[in-house]
Amino acid sequence: MFTIGKLSEKTGLTPDTLRYYEKEKLLQPVDWSEAGYRLYDGDAVRRIRLIRQARECGFRLSEIREILIFRQQRTAPAGEVRRKILEKKRELEKRILTMRSIVRTLDQLGNLCCDETRPVGDCPILTAFQEEVLVKEKTEDGNPVRQPDLLEKRFRRSRRLNKEGSP
Repeated sequence: MFTIGKLSEKTGLTPDTLRYYEKEKLLQPVDWSEAGYRLYDGDAVRRIRLIRQARECGFRLSEIREILIFRQQRTAPAGEVRRKILEKKRELEKRILTMRSIVRTLDQLGNLCCDETRPVGDCPILTAFQEEVLVKEKTEDGNPVRQPDLLEKRFRRSRRLNKEGSP
């Protein structure tokens, strides 16, 4: 049996983190000492390893709680855990596509500003943000599409309208 301090040493997590996991119903002491200290068994170490690995794979605590519930239900089908893993994979792939789109947008914005000595009031990047040049266009499946010169075209149009005095 481990006290929270010993469990902390064994797992590398702080006692505060272990208490937080307890509050979030991810970890429970198996008993309490006569002095009122939490006591954990070897399974707590395995649970914490599972929690850490799942966190590193992008799982939220609520999702990890569901996986731990499956783990406790020894008769639950393993396919449920596999389904959770595949859902997370799809979610992360979608986030990767979004991040790539953001990186392309940032590249395009960086390329708009070739003269770093111009006054900030004439900054094409700020103009792009202010004029909603960064409107995402979507494909049929909902993924963002960026045409290579879209930002530059919209920026030039916006600059032309501003020079002509249009609102």
